[in-house]
Amino acid sequence: MLRKYDSATKPPKLRPKAAEARGLVGFAVELANLLSDHVAHEHTMKMAARCMARCYSSLSEASIFATDLLRENCRRFCTLYVALSDAFEDPLFRVKPKMHFS
Repeated sequence: MLRKYDSATKPPKLRPKAAEARGLVGFAVELANLLSDHVAHEHTMKMAARCMARCYSSLSEASIFATDLLRENCRRFCTLYVALSDAFEDPLFRVKPKMHFS
C-alpha cells in the first residue's frame, strides 16, 4: 500500500485499495485510543479518528438518518483535521484541496 518516491524531499504515499483503506480506519482508531486525553493535540487526534470511523460506519448503515450522521461527522473530522494542520508546522497533517467541499 505504501509507494516510495525516488526523491528525498517527497514522503512515501499511502495508496490503498478501497477495502484496504476501510480496514485501516479501525486500526487508526485503535492507535488513537492509546493517546492521552490530557494533551490537547492528542485528544484532537483521537476525536478526529473517531469521527472518521463514524463516517465509514454511517456509509454501511441502512438507516434513513445515515446521511445526516455522515454529514455531521464529516464536518467535524474536517474541522479537527484543519485544527491539527494549523497546530503543527511540519507537514504532518496536510489539508487536501477537496476538504473545503464539506
